[in-house]
Amino acid sequence: MLPASNAPLHPGVRAEEVAPIERMEFEHTAALELLSARINPNYFVPVVAQSTIYDPDSAVLAGFLDEVVPEGKAIDAALQAAAAYARLSAAAYADNKLRPRSRAVEIMSKDLGV
Repeated sequence: MLPASNAPLHPGVRAEEVAPIERMEFEHTAALELLSARINPNYFVPVVAQSTIYDPDSAVLAGFLDEVVPEGKAIDAALQAAAAYARLSAAAYADNKLRPRSRAVEIMSKDLGV
């Protein structure tokens, strides 16, 4: 059962501030495919079934974030990551990103009618 919209989900966080899977209006498995492609399998049930809210460091472990950087350092970190990606072969990078996700992409495309 979902809490009332004004009931706290977590100290300082209210239901209307988050969009757990139960509140999403998906009739397709596309949302689950997106999550299964990204979320650490050990965190999948807490994320999907229990709508667990994570602090930044735990969000990295769960798979929501790649890293947490100090306040004010996000632009520098993003530029460093972009520079590292720019040194990679674009074709190889695309293949390495898409090949493991081909099943999920096929399911999502079918479910979304694209």
